[in-house]
Amino acid sequence: MSPVNLLQLIFLAALWGASFLFIRVGVVEFGVAPLMARRVDIGALFLIAMCSSRDAASRKPSAPFGSARCRCLSSAF
Repeated sequence: MSPVNLLQLIFLAALWGASFLFIRVGVVEFGVAPLMARRVDIGALFLIAMCSSRDAASRKPSAPFGSARCRCLSSAF
């Protein structure tokens, strides 16, 4: 395992563990249902941003609605 891969793994583990800490704190502050809705909203915004950035880079005239991998997200809205 290269040092870059090891740093990426440590960063991923820190993000994973921090999410549980934030859930513990957030449930007290917001409640269960509003916290769940906020997490879903943040995840959806992140996925939309990722698809938009990838879609803009790979847009072709023959694909008016974007790539197939992001078409499911655009159809949900």
